[in-house]
Amino acid sequence: MVSVMVGGEGIARLRMAASPAVETLAWLWLTARGARHREFGDPGPAARFALRDRDVALLGKAVRAAARYSPDLLTPSPSMLGWDEDRHHQLERIRATPAGVAVEQLLDPRLGDQSREVRDALDDGSFARRAADGLHRFYDTVLAEQITGIRDALDAELAARGRLMARYGIGHALNTLHPSVRWTGTRIELTVSWKQDYELPRSGLVFVPTMLGCPTLAVQLDDLDNASVEYPLWGRLAPSARSAGLIQLVGVRRAAILRDLDEPRSTTELGRRHGLSKSTVSHHLNALYRAGLLARVRKGKVVQYSRNHDGEHAVAPSALR
Repeated sequence: MVSVMVGGEGIARLRMAASPAVETLAWLWLTARGARHREFGDPGPAARFALRDRDVALLGKAVRAAARYSPDLLTPSPSMLGWDEDRHHQLERIRATPAGVAVEQLLDPRLGDQSREVRDALDDGSFARRAADGLHRFYDTVLAEQITGIRDALDAELAARGRLMARYGIGHALNTLHPSVRWTGTRIELTVSWKQDYELPRSGLVFVPTMLGCPTLAVQLDDLDNASVEYPLWGRLAPSARSAGLIQLVGVRRAAILRDLDEPRSTTELGRRHGLSKSTVSHHLNALYRAGLLARVRKGKVVQYSRNHDGEHAVAPSALR
């Protein structure tokens, strides 16, 4: 069990915030391992396609061997600035990680033996910069247009915790957070696989709800300026969000276009059918094509698009459960 001594004045340093870095790294970890999420299933062809990027692949190799541990530098605690601002802030913090810290954390035995590519990036001091670039590109390619349902669930959790705290106090809000979290009145007890006592860091402690992350508590207390406790929200996403293909597809607008390509169609035809400009349709088609979901054939001056095998799999009913 981990115990964090809080005390009366320390209560003001307890915060709650969602973490873009946690959600992105969790989905990348599943993709790199060829694994499935217990609730959302297969990360999908777009996520696997993203691993072709040199920096995304490096980050995937760095974390895929870990069962539960992830280097603290890759999940900076969020600052309650809002999702987009926090995402930018977290990427900058990752990018600014000193080379020595990256070496210490990435060569932790809990991550297993690192690949030659990861060791080379650690040796030349480029790992932190490339990790930030890889996390940024993976988010933009895979999650940016389908994260709305995840964000809604996280926002709802944070709002509910805020109401509980205002009405019943910090103790009730923490004691109903997760079965492995307990507030005693002076300290926070976390039921995990090791035992250690901590003083509440001067920078505070952030409780981070996660939809895509670890199914158990993930406690990050080694870096006292980056202290957080992640707790899972699995099972709390609205069924309507799941049926929309939240993760397996690529966003509402692109999902609609993908479903409409059961036969070859041109950009002009799709624009007419969906009420979109030609440039907007071209943007969505190019994204779906780069994600490996479409085939395209030129007939004279017209390019026609249709779903390929991976595109068919993505829109199959089983992919939406």
